Amino acid sequence: MTRAFRLEVRKLKRTRLWVPVGAVLVFESGWVMAALVRTFAQQGEVARDTGYVLGQLIQVHGLFAPILVAVIASRLSAVEHEADMVKQLFAMNQSRQSLFRAKFATVLIVVLLYTAAGGALLLAFGSMTGVAARWELIGIFLSGLIAANLAPISIHLLLALLIARQAVTLGLGIVGGVLGTFVGFVPTAVSLAVPWHHYGVVNPVRMEVENGSVTGFPAVSGTEIHVAVVAVVGAVLFCTSQWIYRRSA
Repeated sequence: MTRAFRLEVRKLKRTRLWVPVGAVLVFESGWVMAALVRTFAQQGEVARDTGYVLGQLIQVHGLFAPILVAVIASRLSAVEHEADMVKQLFAMNQSRQSLFRAKFATVLIVVLLYTAAGGALLLAFGSMTGVAARWELIGIFLSGLIAANLAPISIHLLLALLIARQAVTLGLGIVGGVLGTFVGFVPTAVSLAVPWHHYGVVNPVRMEVENGSVTGFPAVSGTEIHVAVVAVVGAVLFCTSQWIYRRSA
């Protein structure tokens, strides 16, 4: 596994993955900050709260996260489809199981680095604009994002490894992003069964609307349970995807 992971890191350097990942980071962060500036101007000091920031963030991140995962998984897997690299790896006694695990770990690390960079930008923005940081909510949200990425990564990586046409993986990422924007319109029990809804399910705040206007994003109880369920679903899908790829020989 360690040798396979080191090999994936070396492949990663040749993919120029930082270009699309950086572009998504700039676009998503810019979108969230612009939305927050507009909210601050409309609602004043009451909006300078972690709840508002997380509420605005998840509406955007739920759209971009599945697309980001699909892009990373497809770019890392495209290397194997070029010149039948998979056959060469298996000829060198690398198992399908170790290949899947190494690629999964690589995708997850890239996504976590993306999350860390985006989080740092938003923390800096919040500090400059006077947002009151509520670290407990931030901690729950970040833990939830880690869990929420497990299922989408498993699904997109499996497709990217099995299907040479990366447009299939990218297309599913776009569909997943669109699905993610509807998380607030379906029951939580349903969202827990939809991997691309997981980003919204782990959000520790919920939008509060009065007379057609957003009045706040108060914290809700039970988010920790949702995070745990999402992590279990992600682990099950990881094991299932790995088993399917191993049996696809």
